[in-house]
Amino acid sequence: MTVSVLDLNNAEETVRWDAFVDKQGTLYHNSHWASILRDIYGFKPYYLFVEDNGEIKSVLPLFHVKAPFLKDELVSIPHVESAGIINLEFYLEYLDFIKKTLKIPKIKIFQNKDAIGDFAAATGQAVMIAGLADTKEMIIPNIKSGRTRNEMRAALKKNFQVTIANDDGSLRDFYRVYLKKMREFGTPPHRFAYIKKISESFGSLCFTIVVRQGDEPVGAGFYIFFNDYLYNIYLTVEDKYLRHKVGHLIEFKAMEMGVENGCRYLVLGRCEEDGGNFSYKSKLGGSPVKLYIHTFTLTANGYEGVLDSPVKQRYSFIAPLWSKLPSLVTDNIGVYIRKWVY
Repeated sequence: MTVSVLDLNNAEETVRWDAFVDKQGTLYHNSHWASILRDIYGFKPYYLFVEDNGEIKSVLPLFHVKAPFLKDELVSIPHVESAGIINLEFYLEYLDFIKKTLKIPKIKIFQNKDAIGDFAAATGQAVMIAGLADTKEMIIPNIKSGRTRNEMRAALKKNFQVTIANDDGSLRDFYRVYLKKMREFGTPPHRFAYIKKISESFGSLCFTIVVRQGDEPVGAGFYIFFNDYLYNIYLTVEDKYLRHKVGHLIEFKAMEMGVENGCRYLVLGRCEEDGGNFSYKSKLGGSPVKLYIHTFTLTANGYEGVLDSPVKQRYSFIAPLWSKLPSLVTDNIGVYIRKWVY
């Protein structure tokens, strides 16, 4: 039983990694994220795996995030909802390997479903996953909330133009809405190159839904197919169009795409368990998969678990100030800040 670092330049090793992930992992364990986060944000990937007699038993994708006086940590993985250890029985092997070979002072792991051993973890967040109907005709009847069913039907009757595509123009329309929404949230945005790199990496598995009022995009979603799952990577709607239930319109079109392509589940994304998004996603049929945010610090005795507050909690006071800044500032400076916020 050995722990190794994946050679991302070795096509055979990478194929083996992805074959294992296809059976047991999530979209965010796929090896494409190694080049996405390395090329766009400069994070160094360490994709660890446990092997026994030539067979992969477990994987742990990590990135070294380092900046003077700011961060020096391994993260699994930054900027996605969760991508922790697959097969938790090997967590001690990973911690021992990192201590002996990498010696990085801090590790952060976004682990879903089960906690890592008895270590402390920040909780209160979940990844919401909804089961998809068997046919397009059953999408709305399959939604448990009567109010949500009625709102979705009403949104479908409104005079919005909806396009579903996988091209640069649609991606840029999505990004226009995304920039506005991030400013409204008080959150620095990702740069367009990050979104573009994801689209290029996953190719035909990606698509964008854009809702327009006239020529102006007012809501958009960015999605990726992965096995039986359709992942909602981002869904953004301008605040003034929320009351028109443009979000429900996008969700319906995404569910249609999922059903048409044989998906069984729609991953609605991560949210706070006591927040409005949790209630919204629950009404769409989402069920929570618990998220455990583990932080480990290196001591003389090895890595010890510590409780660390989530980024959103630490920087919540900045959001109201950020949302009031001019878009020229938030759109251009925010992309440099976002690298360090995950």
